[in-house]
Amino acid sequence: MTISVDAIAHRVRKRLGLEPSIRVAADEVLELHPGDVGETPPPFSLPRQIERAREAVHLSTLKFELERAITRRIQHAPTYAFRFRRATMIDGVVYANGARQQQVAERERWRPRWLDAPEIDRAALASSVIGDQFFGHVIADDSCAAYLGRELAPVCFTEGRRPRSAHAMRYLELYGLADVPRLRTAHLREAWLFQDFGMNGHKRARFRQLRERLRVIPPARSGHGVFFRRRGAGLPRGLMNEAAIEERLAREGYEIIDVARADADEIIRRTRDASVVCGVEGSALMHGLLCMREGGALVSLQPPYRFTMALRDHADAMGMRYGFVVGIGTRTRFEIDEDEVLSTLELAWGNVSDAGQRRDRAA
Repeated sequence: MTISVDAIAHRVRKRLGLEPSIRVAADEVLELHPGDVGETPPPFSLPRQIERAREAVHLSTLKFELERAITRRIQHAPTYAFRFRRATMIDGVVYANGARQQQVAERERWRPRWLDAPEIDRAALASSVIGDQFFGHVIADDSCAAYLGRELAPVCFTEGRRPRSAHAMRYLELYGLADVPRLRTAHLREAWLFQDFGMNGHKRARFRQLRERLRVIPPARSGHGVFFRRRGAGLPRGLMNEAAIEERLAREGYEIIDVARADADEIIRRTRDASVVCGVEGSALMHGLLCMREGGALVSLQPPYRFTMALRDHADAMGMRYGFVVGIGTRTRFEIDEDEVLSTLELAWGNVSDAGQRRDRAA
């Protein structure tokens, strides 16, 4: 057992302006893939939709998200790996060479404390704060980072206070990551951390690997449309007329999937090879991007005070088109006109890359 002052030492360095970045502090920096430039069509929508956006999602700005809603040319950041000869993880926060990386969405405990922690020889740490918060980033970005990390060292995920959902556990099993150990507090003789947010060619290839692993579950249909029912699942988004939209789409032949009740295998089976997927913005739509057919189209129903183009980045990386409808309302509740949803979905079907798959909604 040892006493750790890493947290308070980092706090002092930060106050003094002496906190090094992960890149500067690393003992070794590897550029695993260079950045590149992507040219993709901008998201599709009905006229004047972006004028309804009032605020961006947390930790972003409306200006940034609106720019992403219209741009065609995107600069994708390089993928880096950072090696540290010694590191300490305390409650999901990594301290090394005076730098710090938080991997869980929890308030940091900065007071000195006694640590009874295991000694780990080598570890590639694949988790992220956003993955600790949102299911969709676990089954996409953190899993991609795990595929990256295993090229360098044994992969470990970070243990947060939130238990992993049954959906996340099943996806990790299908990816071959179910047995990856989870750390919360440990002494690391060698640690690898990553910068892996850029949707460059290396990450796009890893997304293809994830999608390929899901093909072991056979599809129920092909070329169809899917609507994900939230009905309060996940963070509250407040779409007040979701039931009416759902009923309208059911009459149009869309597969209606209750993501709060269906298990992962059912969701994957019913979403596999769909041409169009629609639902309220959030992690549930990641089911669609990972399971739908390549060249399909995703339509996100956006709250006016949580506007985001995050899934546009993932759709581009996985070879899908992305569209959106912005609702009208307050910070806690909003509505979207049913006819606008149907009209945007018509745009989606027109954007599906294989014309032979465009109108098989009721097959």
